Amino acid sequence: MKDSTYDRILVLLVLLAPFSMIVLSKWRASLETSYVPMQGEYREFFDAPFEKHVAGWLARQAISGPELILIVASDCPCTQATRSSLQKALAEASRPEARLTLRYIDDPQAAADADWQAVLAAIPATPTLLAVDQQRLLYAGPVTSGNFCTTAVNRVLGLTVLEARPDNPVINWFDEGCYCHLKGAS
Repeated sequence: MKDSTYDRILVLLVLLAPFSMIVLSKWRASLETSYVPMQGEYREFFDAPFEKHVAGWLARQAISGPELILIVASDCPCTQATRSSLQKALAEASRPEARLTLRYIDDPQAAADADWQAVLAAIPATPTLLAVDQQRLLYAGPVTSGNFCTTAVNRVLGLTVLEARPDNPVINWFDEGCYCHLKGAS
């Protein structure tokens, strides 16, 4: 190749480098978002009656021990990676007897349950985790936290709370990771 061809390729690469950085940052931002939309008011989620609605819904469920209820949207690209991270963390947890249950937000059978609909209305995004023990809510919030949902999950949330069994539920809305905001939360 001639020197002029190398020069043109080099100039083209120099011109494309900033563009590729913009594309990569947009891609990363699409995977790493705040659990509660930054433009929203976090207090509008997990409001005061939230625990009452969870308790009402749990009273009708057959939960007899520790359980992790993973609330997911079938069309959210974060669901499978989050589920895998949660299953791996659960296998390594000190309370392996905790059961993992998936609940889809668009489940037609759950549409008739007013408490379940109120629970869904109070969460900002999916995947969301409810950690319960003996039908008592211990944790509500995002499942994972960290950069990207697929490779760099810093921590799986909710398992520590399940092991600690606090007197009051831990409600978490300040994390970043891979989440799909629900229609009312955007």
